Amino acid sequence: VRESLCRYRRNRRGVLVPEKVKDVQEIVRAASSARGAVKLQPISCGKNWGFGSALPTKDGVYILDLSELREIRALDLRRHYAEIEPGVTQGRLDEALRVHGGSHYFNVTGAGLGASVIGNALERGIGYSGQRHLDLLDLEVVLPTGELVRTSRFSMRSQAAAYLGGLGPDPTGLFCQSNFGVVTAATVALQRRPEEMGGIVCHLDNRARFSELVSIVSDLLAEGACYGVPHFFNRERVITTLSAHLEEGR
Repeated sequence: VRESLCRYRRNRRGVLVPEKVKDVQEIVRAASSARGAVKLQPISCGKNWGFGSALPTKDGVYILDLSELREIRALDLRRHYAEIEPGVTQGRLDEALRVHGGSHYFNVTGAGLGASVIGNALERGIGYSGQRHLDLLDLEVVLPTGELVRTSRFSMRSQAAAYLGGLGPDPTGLFCQSNFGVVTAATVALQRRPEEMGGIVCHLDNRARFSELVSIVSDLLAEGACYGVPHFFNRERVITTLSAHLEEGR
């Protein structure tokens, strides 16, 4: 029996931890041959806070834990992308970018260093630079038959640079928040780090004017004057978010 932080409980039949993509193919192929008797639920690292955890959605399923697939397959700063596996965490990718000079960064969330980059993006998470599923330029997917496919022409190296979409339909979105396949790698967009980065924190004294503040921020976004994703926090959330940085500044 597995219990989440919210005290939800599920009975799992087992946990499968593949070490290679070929292992995932064999597991998925075997589960499909059981014709519904074996149900799989893949997780990346089980720390996708706000969108899920290692807890399955129903009883009687096998957890397919992809956290051991942790290779950074490619880091192309000239073309602004990284090809990573599900076990690559936000902390791991950040470390790799720092080793290469820190000229680039990626669209992070507040889920923590141990959260999977791919797991949150597939759940259409929201990062500090926008919708994270839009960072997915290409996916490597194991279909129910065990076949390994890629979702864009970039996977065939017929394009000189990575970008969202290509010639014809783009099936990448089919594998976001779906059970059509198991994603074993993704090409994600990187962003060039500007000379200066910062944010503005505003305090609202009059709660009655909250709707007016929302309208103002919406107008700023529409005009392109506001970059990133605005956040509306209560007092407790501000304290927990900024306390570590306030301590560092003392």
